[in-house]
Amino acid sequence: MKDREPPYQIIIVANLGLNYARLVMEGFFEFSVQSSKWQVDQAISAFAEHWTMPKNMAQPGILGHFSRPEDVAIAEKLFKKGIPVVNTSQKLSEYHIPSVIPDNAYAGKVAAEYLVERKFQHFGFTGIRDACYSAQRGKGFQDRLKELGHSCSELEYGYHNWTHSSVEHNPDLEKWLKELPHPVAVLCGDDIHARRVVNSALRVGIRIPEEMAILGVDNDDLQCKLCPISISSVTIPAKRVGYEATRLLESMLKGTPPPDKPQIITASNVVTRRSTDCVAVDDPV
Repeated sequence: MKDREPPYQIIIVANLGLNYARLVMEGFFEFSVQSSKWQVDQAISAFAEHWTMPKNMAQPGILGHFSRPEDVAIAEKLFKKGIPVVNTSQKLSEYHIPSVIPDNAYAGKVAAEYLVERKFQHFGFTGIRDACYSAQRGKGFQDRLKELGHSCSELEYGYHNWTHSSVEHNPDLEKWLKELPHPVAVLCGDDIHARRVVNSALRVGIRIPEEMAILGVDNDDLQCKLCPISISSVTIPAKRVGYEATRLLESMLKGTPPPDKPQIITASNVVTRRSTDCVAVDDPV
């Protein structure tokens, strides 16, 4: 009798506290249930601190949300040794490993069209300085606004003015929000930053959404509702990213050469909640 083929042993590297990472994992499991050859060997978030190659590991593969340089460095070394590795993060600007990522620029474009449809004439974008995905969303947003005949004010947030609490006093952010012409529509780099913006706007007396509509990205339902005013958000195809990343990992495990460029998944729409549930008018009454 022919010996049964051993299962693929997959190491998952992801911070499952992030909604995006959880949805990517849903895509992973949706693909993997189609085969009995998948076995999750480890699931860790801090790759550099906690990872070791298991002994006698047959057909190893690594699927990771690599958002830290030290984790990427290890992943790149393993990939060079011939271990199949697929990344699903766009936190950093460069990855020398196969990647499947969402089209963040397209998400910004969708945000621009959505807010223009609500008759806004003034726009702002506040992004996260150390996150490439945020910069891509901001670029897509501003490029599409320019095509539609609008300009956009911008505030990069991070490093010198970073606060981890969404309710902590943010002088730079609050000053920028107060100086924007009202009514104004503001896109934020992600939902976590959108919470920070909502709390800052309310702190300085700005009415949401009547004077300022605020839009996040990722559609993390919990983050969007953990706020005095629920936050509208642009969806990201994270589950499909996970599915296609797993498909790619399987093909590499079977010996298919890895692609030279990242695979980009394009699909976004807006989920409307209270923070943008309005139509802009210039008359204060």
